[in-house]
Amino acid sequence: MLHTEHRILLFLSVLLVAGWLHHPGPIAWAADGAAAQLEEKMNQIIELQKKLSEKVSLAENILRRLEDELSGLAAEIQDERLRVGVLNYGDAAQYQRLDNRLKLAQQLICYIEQLQTKIDTFRDGRRQLSFLYQEAVDDIKIIQTLSHLRLDDFIARSDRVISYLKDELQQHLIKAVDIRYEHTSSTWDAVITRN
Repeated sequence: MLHTEHRILLFLSVLLVAGWLHHPGPIAWAADGAAAQLEEKMNQIIELQKKLSEKVSLAENILRRLEDELSGLAAEIQDERLRVGVLNYGDAAQYQRLDNRLKLAQQLICYIEQLQTKIDTFRDGRRQLSFLYQEAVDDIKIIQTLSHLRLDDFIARSDRVISYLKDELQQHLIKAVDIRYEHTSSTWDAVITRN
C-alpha cells in the first residue's frame, strides 16, 4: 500500500499527464515556500535549544555552588547549636549568631528553589522545542500534503514557544525581589534535618 504522500504525488502526476493540471509551478513554489518556512523555524529551534542548554549548564553550576554553601552553613549551624546547647528553634532565635546564620540559610534555600524552578522551565522548554523540531521534520517529509492552514498553525505555535523561552532566557536566573521568605523556624527544620 502506498503512503499518503506517494498517492498524492501519483494523483498530481495523473492530473498533469491528463492535462487537468496545467501549471505545476505554483504547487512546487508553495511546497518550496513551506519547506523554507519550516527550515527557518527549525534553525530558530536549534539555536534556541543551544542557548537553553548553555543556560541550564550555567544554572546547574550556580545551583551546585549554592547547595555547597548551604551544606557548609548547615554544618556551621549544627556546630554552633551544639556548642551553645540549643535544642529547638525558639532557643536558637535568641542567639544572634544562630539567627543570622538561619536567615542566610533561608535566603540560600529560596535561591536554590527559584533556580531549580528556572532549570525545570528551561528543560521543559527544550522538550517542547524537540517536539516542535520533530514535527517540522515530519511536516517537511509530507510537504506536498501539508495544508497552508496547518503550516500557519505550526508556525504560530512555534513562535509562541520560542518567544516565551527567549523571554525566559533574558531574565535573571534568580530574582531576589520575587522571593517570599517563610519564617526562619521552617529554615531551622530544613537545616537541622539536612544530611
